[in-house]
Amino acid sequence: MPDAPIADAAWLSAYDAYYYSHTGMKPLPVLRIRYADPRRTWLYLDPQRGIIASRLERSGRWNRWLYHGFHSLGFPFLY
Repeated sequence: MPDAPIADAAWLSAYDAYYYSHTGMKPLPVLRIRYADPRRTWLYLDPQRGIIASRLERSGRWNRWLYHGFHSLGFPFLY
């Protein structure tokens, strides 16, 4: 995302509310980069494989709570 400024970046050694796995199969650690673009894009980068492990935009974060949160009971305090 060469034209989008980086709002912040953080190494995650544990899952957060948007990058998570019920079975623990998603790779850790990951580098989470939040961009200050109009879509408020977040990338989770897997340094071991050199790939984007996950990409979320504002609408995807809403979907995470409205669909997966209620439909699958995917709330962090439940797992």
